[in-house]
Amino acid sequence: MKLASITKGLSVTRSWIEGSVDITDLAYDSRQVKSGMLFFAIVGEKEDGHDYIHSAIDSGAIAIVVERWQEGLPESIAQIQVDHTRVALSAASVVFFEDPSSKLSLIGVTGTNGKTTTSYLIEGIFRDLGQKTGLIGTLEYLINGKSFLSMRTTPESYDLQRILHSMVGEGIEVVVMEVSSHASIMGRIDGCKFDAFIFTNLSQDHLDFHTDMDDYFQAKARLFNESIFQGAKHIVNIDDVFGKRLCDASKNCIAFGFSKDADVRCTNVLSLQDGIKISMDRPYGELDIFTGLKGTLNSENVLAAIATAYAFSVDIDVIKTAMSVARNVPGRFEEIEAGQDFKVVVDYAHTPDGLKRVLEAAKNSLDGRLITVFGCGGDRDKDKRPLMGKEVSKVSDISIVTSDNPRNEDPEKIIEDILEGVEERSGLKVISDRHQAIKVAIKEARNGDLVLIAGKGHETGQTFADRTIPFDDRLVALEILKEAINDTSKSA
Repeated sequence: MKLASITKGLSVTRSWIEGSVDITDLAYDSRQVKSGMLFFAIVGEKEDGHDYIHSAIDSGAIAIVVERWQEGLPESIAQIQVDHTRVALSAASVVFFEDPSSKLSLIGVTGTNGKTTTSYLIEGIFRDLGQKTGLIGTLEYLINGKSFLSMRTTPESYDLQRILHSMVGEGIEVVVMEVSSHASIMGRIDGCKFDAFIFTNLSQDHLDFHTDMDDYFQAKARLFNESIFQGAKHIVNIDDVFGKRLCDASKNCIAFGFSKDADVRCTNVLSLQDGIKISMDRPYGELDIFTGLKGTLNSENVLAAIATAYAFSVDIDVIKTAMSVARNVPGRFEEIEAGQDFKVVVDYAHTPDGLKRVLEAAKNSLDGRLITVFGCGGDRDKDKRPLMGKEVSKVSDISIVTSDNPRNEDPEKIIEDILEGVEERSGLKVISDRHQAIKVAIKEARNGDLVLIAGKGHETGQTFADRTIPFDDRLVALEILKEAINDTSKSA
């Protein structure tokens, strides 16, 4: 594509372009640059792309987009200066990949908790409707059921447009995408044409990135700004105080929840052995919907999916069928079974509210004691650590505080921060080694108990300052369970 076509819509403050320039592709990472590419020097939190301009040119870049004008470059290199290269990358990527979202039904799911499960539920409904579907999220990217590795919840703008372009080429009709607050603020989704946004909830998280909760909320609220994302349906959890604010400000809101003002209203949730039953009285009249998802916390996700289907006029029978075959996604209230007489559940809950929800769901599904293993991640919001300690100690019969992903922090210091919030210490254990903590929890469990292993969910590694080691809570728990059952058999 011609450089002039790619940069036509950018707010250019200065440029040097000699003659007609043909661009083979775009890049924002100098390590990905090949001959004929246009390189965007992105200013990030830790790295500045301007420091890698010469490396990009050496690798074959023939044009660059910068925020700071570069003197002394070869005259053959086209240079375009803009105020914000990240914003320019979004706009240029939309043009380069021929505006793929305009050729799809694009549904965005945002919120602190529940984005992943809600996304899978919505994708399942449209797939059962006979549509060719795609999914972009934390666990994976799906194109017609084929899985691709996910690098982050919402991809960088160039990667996102490339993925959407490939989905168009594969004949995809409906795409469901998780949208993080980072993606909203950093412009990764700018230029996308959304048909709907779903808001699940908002609670404390990411305050290492956002200045406070209002700043966090405004990042979400931006998605529901009709002057930015025109024509999108707004499907909002009205039980959430922030959701109520969004719905009140929207001209196009479908509200879901237990509230008497909800358009899609739940009246009761019942936990069953093989799933949950949700009773509703609107908008389809009084009916019960069964889903194979376990844990009452999933009722909110199911309601969000039903409300989305309602917004798109999907028949209730299709919705009921899709919900009946749905199962928990990996690492979300995932039960680990090896024939033991107690439950073991792994969940991704890593915020105070998320942990509270999963603790309540665990309590609702057991006859015996609740044994919880959890920690907090390093290089993340430190204020939530004592809050998580408080939530666990309030509800659990045995609380085992351990390491999560310490990253660049001292694991013991993170544990100290957690312990500041622990109020009930009679059932408290501190075991910094996560493997050992899980082993102790399982050894403590007896008939009717539930062992909850929270924080890492689907993750397959544990990150320290100097290394990342293979570590999957699900596999570790399964291995320990099998060893325990084998030892019991031998002793018998």
